Amino acid sequence: MEWMPIHTRACVGTLTGYTYSLGQFLLAGAAYAVPHWRHLRLLVSVPFFAFFIYSWFFVESARWYSTCGRPDLTLRALQRVASINGKREEGSKLSMEVLQANLQKELTTGQGRTSALELLRCPTLRRLFLCLSMLWFATSFAYYGLVMDLQNFGVSIYLIQVIFGAVDLPAKFVGFLVINFLGRRPAQMASLLLAGICILANGVVPKDYSIVRTALAVLGKGCLTASFNCIFLYTGELYPTMIRQTGLGMGSTMARVGSIVSPLVSMTAELYSALPLFIFGAVPVAASAATALLPETLNQPLPDTVQDLKDRRGKQKRLQQEQQKQMVPLQASAPEKSGLKSHTPLPTRFATSFAYYGLVMDLQNFGVSIYLIQVIFGAVDLPAKFVGFLVINFLGRRPAQMASLLLVGICILANGVVPKDYSIVRTALAVLGKGCLAASFNCIFLYTGELYPTMIRQTGLGMGSTMARVGSIVSPLVSMTAELYSALPLFIFGAVPVAASAATALLPETLNQPLPDTVQDLKDRRRGKQKRLQQEQQKQMVPLQASAPEKSGL
Repeated sequence: MEWMPIHTRACVGTLTGYTYSLGQFLLAGAAYAVPHWRHLRLLVSVPFFAFFIYSWFFVESARWYSTCGRPDLTLRALQRVASINGKREEGSKLSMEVLQANLQKELTTGQGRTSALELLRCPTLRRLFLCLSMLWFATSFAYYGLVMDLQNFGVSIYLIQVIFGAVDLPAKFVGFLVINFLGRRPAQMASLLLAGICILANGVVPKDYSIVRTALAVLGKGCLTASFNCIFLYTGELYPTMIRQTGLGMGSTMARVGSIVSPLVSMTAELYSALPLFIFGAVPVAASAATALLPETLNQPLPDTVQDLKDRRGKQKRLQQEQQKQMVPLQASAPEKSGLKSHTPLPTRFATSFAYYGLVMDLQNFGVSIYLIQVIFGAVDLPAKFVGFLVINFLGRRPAQMASLLLVGICILANGVVPKDYSIVRTALAVLGKGCLAASFNCIFLYTGELYPTMIRQTGLGMGSTMARVGSIVSPLVSMTAELYSALPLFIFGAVPVAASAATALLPETLNQPLPDTVQDLKDRRRGKQKRLQQEQQKQMVPLQASAPEKSGL
């Protein structure tokens, strides 16, 4: 990671993750060909010895050498990498004087080897350590809990092992897109939350529905795979160079603790058959909430010291203050009005209203008093809107809108496969979906107003409200498709918000942004500020190259 440019970290991390998927494919074939477990263990262990020997040929990080105050080793590492890249001549131009001139900050602040106790002593590192430890533990805990339940799905363990490996391919690709375009924090939160929901849903689906249970398990496995892919990258970008490897090692240790604890939790099935799944699902849901306490690292340079972490937080606060000062005039010129082009949240308004009325019109099918469920539907709005407020304020409008619509779709789709005899389960899913829709409505009103410029804001809000009315008109017509297949309306009502959540990725984030007044403001926000941010990030990169006349060929 420390040798990778900012824009390639996610790509390299995803490609590395695909090697795990390849190993899973090979494991299924090897287990089928070598059924005896002792011989299989020997077969899969032998390659580790070859990789152990190969690891001695890795080039140590020059960034780490510099923070340890070792310019001689830094110079040697840079020259070796230049030779590997076919730039031996440029590497020979590097000298100790050049390095000392460019790495003055790192050499003066170098602290040598840092103890693992610093993760608890330093308040800034302690917060990262506790949150990341929970993420590592939850991901591994849920993963092994899901894998150990394979024999209960009623499907060949060899076949489901291949399916588990195949689902990694799209899951890691989708995770790569979310990591690159939305950020590390939303990707980590969404993957853990969806994994937890899938495992919890498996706890209420009857064992006779083996296809449904297998589908939920495969989806949960894909989400956990995306979580593993993200957390490796996220942890490396959060910890400073001086303690990065220690932090990654501690995270990996917590993951091993999760894998050790999961078999013990499986023993609780003797008390209640579905209890292990409820535990395995609740832990990643709780860990996803802890992700909100971590900072975003998308397009950020790697920190080298604890001071860099503090400076990053200070710069974010100053940037917010500057954005509030840069409020622009409240009038647009004629040429600007004519060129109004922007992605609009209209599909989101339609999907929210469409799913809402589709859910409400299905009340009589839950087998519960419609008066009681109406009261419950009203009561769930209180915590739902409060949670939505926290997500909107700390993660942003776009992740909040996307997550609420996605969860709504999953709840409604799940209701389509749960038998009608399970009235409590169906009611619980409906109530959860209603709460997510309430949070979506809350967010979309704010988000729409912040996206449109002042010159057309009220018109945009009016058009959004019109699309919501269209959704409420169409939903009764969709309910009529129950004559073809009883669960078909729920599948349609669930698919539309899921598709709308994907469309939300096309909208820009507006958290801590001043309201735009003209179309030009939108263009400036999208182009100018991104360029300025990139320039600032490039200036903050640790200068590990030679002086200006020598840069050309390195």
